[in-house]
Order: sequence, then structure tokens, then C-alpha cells
Amino acid sequence: MGNRIYGQLMRDSSKFFKTSYSPEYKTFLPSHVLNNLFHPLHVTQARRARQRKREGLWWHVTAGSETSNSSFVRTWARRRLREAVVQELKARGYDENGKVIKKSKIQEDDRLLHRQTASQLQDITGSLRLHVEVPILQAKFVDVKLAAGHIVRILAEGTRQPATATIYPTITRSLFDPPALTPATQPPIRKLVSNSRVSGIRPVIRPQA
Repeated sequence: MGNRIYGQLMRDSSKFFKTSYSPEYKTFLPSHVLNNLFHPLHVTQARRARQRKREGLWWHVTAGSETSNSSFVRTWARRRLREAVVQELKARGYDENGKVIKKSKIQEDDRLLHRQTASQLQDITGSLRLHVEVPILQAKFVDVKLAAGHIVRILAEGTRQPATATIYPTITRSLFDPPALTPATQPPIRKLVSNSRVSGIRPVIRPQA
């Protein structure tokens, strides 16, 4: 399942951001604190990393200097993409961590796109990183939401529970037992009467010895 989701995300990439995905729980950012055993905060950060619950979707948005030299612009771009992803998650019945909202609430909310498939929803799992690209700065928010919704749809469909089909028993020949025909219910059999005038054949008269 994870490889299929990864393949779709890589194949359907967006010009607004780069996508990194893993079915396992991990962070895509290198941490100099965790990598340095002698760092004074190493023990605390390592303990927090171990205690973090492996559930839902671990995801974050990043932006580098190639996007903009201004930290203000980079922060604005990250918030813009994050807001688009959160809105698309909620529109499909998930909270901002990829966990399924209560099914009763989904059934009552007509704004949800997949209200009729609430019973098939499962928590989105794994780790996701979205790295902002330059085109997002000039893009309309509706286009950013469309790209974010495509990513959320791939993740949701990859973890959705298949619908349960109703299985009907197959009628075999051994189960098919029609009522037996009794002499009273049998249709009458017509008797063939030999009639020369009807058949057009003259009867042969043999002389007596």
C-alpha cells in the first residue's frame, strides 16, 4: 500500500510544492540535536521522539531560500499551503492530523465531500513533507487548494477500507428441486389414429390363405 501511494505521489507531482512520503513514521528534516550525542538537549529530544505516538499522519510544510530570501515570505507561503491541506482534510472527513472525524458528525455535515463513504474511512498514516516551490507565491489560493486536495485524495484512497459486498448464494442444480408430475397433473397424450383418408395412404389388404 505504501509503495502504491508513493508511486502516485511521485507521478502526480505539483508545480507548487515537492512531495516526500513514507509509509513509516519519520521526520524528513535532519536534526543536529538528535544526531549529536553530546548535545545538551539530545536526551530530551530523543525521549520525545520515542514517546511520540505512531498514529495519524505526520506531516509538515517547509520552505527554503530558493523560494524567497525573505523569512516573512517563506513563512507566509508555508502557512498558505498548510491551510489548504487542512481545509482539504476536513472536507474529506479528517482532522488536521489525518484522523477520521466521528462518523456521526460526518453523516450530519453535508459539506463533507465523502459523507456517503464515512464507514469506509480509516486514519491516514505515514509521514509527509511538502516543500514549497516558487510558483505558489503568485498562484491563486483556489489552485493551491486543488493541488493540495489531489494529494489528500491519494492518501485517503490508499488507506480507505474497501466496501463490503453482499454475497448471495448461488443456486446449483442440486438445490433446484421442481415438484414431481403425478399422473393427475400430467398433460394428456394424444393418440395417433391411423386414418387412411387423413394420411393419404391406402391400406394394404392381404388375401386370406
